Amino acid sequence: MEQGKNIYGQARAVRLLENIAASGNVPHALLFTGNRGGGKFFAALEFSLHFNKNVKNYQKISSGIKSFYEPYVKYIYPLPRGRGETPDDSPTAKLQAEVIDLIKDELLKKQNNPYYKLNIPNANNIKISSIRDIRKFISFEFTDIPYRVVIIEDAHLMNDQAQNALLKSLEEPPDGVIFILTTSDPGKLLPTIISRCWTIRFDPLSTEDIREILQSFFSVENKIAAKAAIFSDGSVDTAVSLVENDINFLIDKTITILRFSLAGWYNTAFNSAADLMEENSIQNFIHVTQMLLKWIVDLKKFSAGIDEIYFGSHRETIEKFVQKFSHVEPEALFTKMDTIFSSHEQNVSLNIILMNIIFELATIGKKQV
Repeated sequence: MEQGKNIYGQARAVRLLENIAASGNVPHALLFTGNRGGGKFFAALEFSLHFNKNVKNYQKISSGIKSFYEPYVKYIYPLPRGRGETPDDSPTAKLQAEVIDLIKDELLKKQNNPYYKLNIPNANNIKISSIRDIRKFISFEFTDIPYRVVIIEDAHLMNDQAQNALLKSLEEPPDGVIFILTTSDPGKLLPTIISRCWTIRFDPLSTEDIREILQSFFSVENKIAAKAAIFSDGSVDTAVSLVENDINFLIDKTITILRFSLAGWYNTAFNSAADLMEENSIQNFIHVTQMLLKWIVDLKKFSAGIDEIYFGSHRETIEKFVQKFSHVEPEALFTKMDTIFSSHEQNVSLNIILMNIIFELATIGKKQV
């Protein structure tokens, strides 16, 4: 697969795709799974280009696929719901003009950067009307295009009704049409959907891959890119969010909360994190709580003599903690803190979560021996 050389950090997945291409026996449906921001969409796009590379009008087809133009490719993605919208309306029929303009801008960013994550407010599900549009797309024949591709990004955001509608297309796919579904949560897909797809697993990206992608695709300065990559968990999406929300600020905030909490200064610790609980800062709250977990992981690494840690610029702080609080068991602390952090998924108040975090950390200081 010639295009595969452009895909960062997915040698195993690319090799599987190359083998599929070489076999000449192309599945009518592929399911790309793996964590967010691993390059699944980029691979889907590159794979779409590959199967059409040996035709005379390749340049035209290539331009059409890269621009998400029909009839070359059908790109399905989550959309917001319009006021008074019904399932019989087209996907964008009831959306306001400014929302449609925003979607166009987002798609243009995605065309220019395949690692870019669409940012469309309230786009929480893939509409059944979008899935029904696939039937129109595949109903026409285009003999000058060997393979047309339907890419469904974040396929897990289809509800059961939309997934059942998709099954009708998957059960009797016409020749020359390939479905590529990407998802970070395959458990939300119906077993009947999964059974009709050839699943290819994508791995988390390495720190170096993330750094290079941030520099090459997002024009992030090297030092910032390297720092964000360390905390990204192998996800470009997470790394970009860390950069956009000031990675240095987030690290400093994490260390501040730790210091005040361990000293038992409850109010000071709480007030220092108050700005993280504003409505527009929920993502920052999640970033900081995840950094706190990584700090605990660093305790275990440092104690085990592992040199590579997340908070490399705060190595002295970690060393002092390990010496001062030798009674702390990192595994038990991690489990407790992770349970506290996870409660935000059950809509527990961020204030309550933060207070529990501070209390748990302060308890360490009280148990000092």
